[in-house]
Amino acid sequence: MDAMSDLVGGAAVLIWGKLRFWIEESRRSQKHYLLFEWFQWLAEQLEAREENIRLPACRAHKNWRNSG
Repeated sequence: MDAMSDLVGGAAVLIWGKLRFWIEESRRSQKHYLLFEWFQWLAEQLEAREENIRLPACRAHKNWRNSG
């Protein structure tokens, strides 16, 4: 979950917030209640993590250099 949070945490939470109404309506209208179920779960888990309040990767790792 740490890696998932680092890679897509903020984006997943933001996208879920924007698509939530459409997805929930699609579930009802299409009677497809499992539509995007895991994406919703992931976004809710990531949103609940307090680690979302941290430096963006571009700042936290700005001095990183590939050693290879």
